[in-house]
Amino acid sequence: MQPWQAFQKIYYESQLKSRFEEEWALYLEKVSDEKKTQFEFRNECMQKWFEEADPEVKKEVEEFRSRLKEESLKELDDNDERNEGYAKYVRMCSPLFYM
Repeated sequence: MQPWQAFQKIYYESQLKSRFEEEWALYLEKVSDEKKTQFEFRNECMQKWFEEADPEVKKEVEEFRSRLKEESLKELDDNDERNEGYAKYVRMCSPLFYM
């Protein structure tokens, strides 16, 4: 997850949603042709607003990303244990398939 995506995940509902909706409405009023999609426009806003964020906010975002990474690594470890169990079962059964 990119830093600006984590920023969005943390702050969108509580702080950024109304700001985005205002920006989106203004954008739609100004642009008549070749409009960006709401998805594209929101991503651009989030990237810009993250860059403008205070160092304290950026620190919180990095801590969030670190926690996500740790959780993902733990999940991978759990999957490794589960996969090892499957591999043992397949090795045990594989001679049966070649009879």
